[in-house]
Amino acid sequence: MVILNDIDWDWIGPEQAARIEQTSDVLGGRPRIAGSRISIAQVLDWVRRNGWAGAIEQIRSCQPSLSEADAEADVEAALAFAAAIMDRPLPDSLTRSRPEWSDKIKGWD
Repeated sequence: MVILNDIDWDWIGPEQAARIEQTSDVLGGRPRIAGSRISIAQVLDWVRRNGWAGAIEQIRSCQPSLSEADAEADVEAALAFAAAIMDRPLPDSLTRSRPEWSDKIKGWD
């Protein structure tokens, strides 16, 4: 599970960081758009399937009171958050639990 405190926030500005939250009692602790039940993974899937505008429409359909500008800012924050996660090294616990990955992962540094 991603812990927000472990993220390299240099990838994300303060306005974007404020749009992401993670608590154990909502969505099983998965990172999500603040104040919603929309996971970051869901936003990424919407962008992949429907493009930028489609993802904004999906967020607005889940939160009708949200302005288009706020929905767009949520998509931007989700993408920045995903980029920050992708820039993190894999934890040792993962590589130890999957010895078959260790040779493949060594070449990533």
